[in-house]
Amino acid sequence: MSEPSRRALLAALGTAALAGCSTGDPPGDTATDTPTPEPPEPPAAVETDWPAPAYDAGLSNGTAAAGPAEPVAELWRVEADARLSTPVVAGNTLYVGGTDGVVRAVDARTGDRRWTESVEEAAGAPRVVDDRLFVPTDGALVALGPDGSEQWRVETPDRTALLATADSVYWLADREPPVVIALARDGSERWRTELGDPWEPPLFAGAGRVFVSSGPYDSRFWQLDPDTGERLGDAPRSGHDFPAEQFARDGTVYAAEPFFGAVRATDIDGDDGWSQGTAPAGGAGGGLLAGDDERVYYTSNVDDEPNVFALSATDGAVAWTATLDGVVTGRPMAASEAVLVPTDAGVVCLDPDDGTPLWTRTAGFGGRFVVADDLVFAARDGTVTAFRPP
Repeated sequence: MSEPSRRALLAALGTAALAGCSTGDPPGDTATDTPTPEPPEPPAAVETDWPAPAYDAGLSNGTAAAGPAEPVAELWRVEADARLSTPVVAGNTLYVGGTDGVVRAVDARTGDRRWTESVEEAAGAPRVVDDRLFVPTDGALVALGPDGSEQWRVETPDRTALLATADSVYWLADREPPVVIALARDGSERWRTELGDPWEPPLFAGAGRVFVSSGPYDSRFWQLDPDTGERLGDAPRSGHDFPAEQFARDGTVYAAEPFFGAVRATDIDGDDGWSQGTAPAGGAGGGLLAGDDERVYYTSNVDDEPNVFALSATDGAVAWTATLDGVVTGRPMAASEAVLVPTDAGVVCLDPDDGTPLWTRTAGFGGRFVVADDLVFAARDGTVTAFRPP
């Protein structure tokens, strides 16, 4: 790849710190939607889950569910007098938090209310593990039972990241030095481990380890034993290597280098991984990663030409590149038959095999949505809307 232009480098440098974030909801609806012929019917059941904002403990943003490969139409909507969080789906139920401090549970098939529960402070996106919800608020973590009843509450005033697994709930505290704290399912503390510099969120897990990113400072990252908190491997070093870890899948940690434009895969056991040049991030929605078993997806907004790169998860080879009409505003979402990309012109669905655009939808979509089966559940301001192909 030729050396990026000065403008591209400056754009990437100014936004690299935002590489793990979405810029939020796009502006008003436009008339570019792919036509849909009939209103959809509710499914008999929702067979797959999306139980956490980034799907799994590895934060891959990739699901084995098929996803909606055909153009979608509105199935149902739920409105609230509060801004709503990213929704999650588990066991035929959709859960969503709100700035009014209320957690809402609705039937994922129909949108019918099942229960509501106040957690007293603005409620973020729940994490669902087995029969329990873990709800982050501004200063605490609240565990709710399947009926919404509060089970326990732990104060987390300096929390910068949260991770829920079948064994523990982990949170990262911004202290001097930073600390990872593991909680048992009853809210009691299991262990705490101090880290050092360099470090940055996120907190994610895979292959029997808990990870904390080193940010764009080193090619190594923090690794902890999930049962004991013991630090494993070599600690990151100070410096400026530029790649920043974003997710883990199948024993590999994937990082993006948004400044120059590259994706790096590192095997947690120390085996050689791969690095593939792409394009600089070029904006807040660039330099973002998602992945499934076969591919890793990377976004770029450089030189006003938004692109999604699909790379082989095995060796990083570029499988395809898709150029989009709108600027990318968030992470791609990878399903087995559909890759959904939020842009300021709407959500674009791409064919995962070759990047061909399958449909575009603007009405009702923001930058916060999840997939289960062939449904999409999208939050925009005070509304959650379910979409499905007719």
